[in-house]
Amino acid sequence: MSSILDQLEHWEFGAAGILHPTKSTLKRYYELLDKTSKIQGDVAEFGVSRGASLISTGILLKEKNLKKKSMALILLLGFLVITKMMILKYLINC
Repeated sequence: MSSILDQLEHWEFGAAGILHPTKSTLKRYYELLDKTSKIQGDVAEFGVSRGASLISTGILLKEKNLKKKSMALILLLGFLVITKMMILKYLINC
């Protein structure tokens, strides 16, 4: 079975507003998922803007069969908001 990343063309990542894990400026961030895969705990992103890296993180976690959750937190008008969680939950359960 081919991976989700292999099924999408490079332009589709841009059209969907998500980052390609091996071709984006956050490549080193995504490499940390492999390096820290044996460490207990989940993944949290702070200062999320539109959630582009969060969705890519969710795809990578699923493809690597890591049982970690991915959470994004933003500070919006003084309130802590968890964002993109419904979209990420949908992607992981597909």
